[in-house]
Amino acid sequence: MVRKEYITATEEARVFLSEADPILGAIIEKFGALEYELETKYFESLVFTIVGQQLSGKAADAIWVRFEKLFGGEITPKKVFGADDEAIRDIGVSYNKIRYMKNLAKAALDN
Repeated sequence: MVRKEYITATEEARVFLSEADPILGAIIEKFGALEYELETKYFESLVFTIVGQQLSGKAADAIWVRFEKLFGGEITPKKVFGADDEAIRDIGVSYNKIRYMKNLAKAALDN
């Protein structure tokens, strides 16, 4: 089982945001502290963001499921860089996004 870590906004951050923007302050007052999952798979997270750009959440999720299946659940710079463009295109990723992902993978491989 993977242990998830979460980050909670500090009191200092909540006060700063509330004072900087009264509308945001009202939202913070209503819903309380923001808490979100700490992402540790940086490359995978960026690829996920690229896949989802300019898509509805439902469409992005459907493509992501196929993307994960294509890569056997292990999305690494080496695998993405070496993947066949047409195989990625066939699961619904545009050629531009494939290029962005491969450029990201190449940059990660080159440190």
